[in-house]
Amino acid sequence: MEKFLLRKNPLFEIIVNEDSFEINNTHYIFNNGIYKLDEIKSAELIDKKLDWFSTFFGNIIGFFLGGQIGYEISEAKFEFHFYSGKEMEVKLIDCDVETVDELFQQLQKRLHF
Repeated sequence: MEKFLLRKNPLFEIIVNEDSFEINNTHYIFNNGIYKLDEIKSAELIDKKLDWFSTFFGNIIGFFLGGQIGYEISEAKFEFHFYSGKEMEVKLIDCDVETVDELFQQLQKRLHF
């Protein structure tokens, strides 16, 4: 068993066992649960780069139209997609980049597809 603490506040961790992994995210509980590794048909880690052009102009337009900032800027933003009977998308927002990379490497070692 390996525990990957992706974010402290709000708590987001993924525990990788020999035959499964468990998602525990106190901020976004939709994906919480235990997933069997032998049931996963595909897995992909997507680096969602911030589109500075859209963010900048969205904020300018938001300021002039309503006086509010339109978009929140987040440094580390990834998505973990996997298929286990249905398409799952786990947003990894404001998570430690090195821990995300290490987690995905460990999952790839255990996945057999």
